[in-house]
Amino acid sequence: MLKDQQIPSPRGKDTWPKRTIATMLSNEKYIGDVILEIEAEPNKHIMKENNHLGIIGRERFQAEQVEKVKRSNVIRKGEKVERASKRYSSKK
Repeated sequence: MLKDQQIPSPRGKDTWPKRTIATMLSNEKYIGDVILEIEAEPNKHIMKENNHLGIIGRERFQAEQVEKVKRSNVIRKGEKVERASKRYSSKK
């Protein structure tokens, strides 16, 4: 879609790197939100929604977050976090 609309990548190229698009679909800045750190409490953050004009719709951003979780190979078992095996069995 970006190429069809002749929107160049951040480096001025015709094609957009997959990683650049993935970053845009993972960072709340691109929907207009911002995470602010509270100076008095360094590890405490607040989310300010609609801080600025976003370039990605909120619905598309949220759909991407759901899809990322579905495709993730991270398995959570209570407090324990594991990675699913990347090996495929040749047996059926």
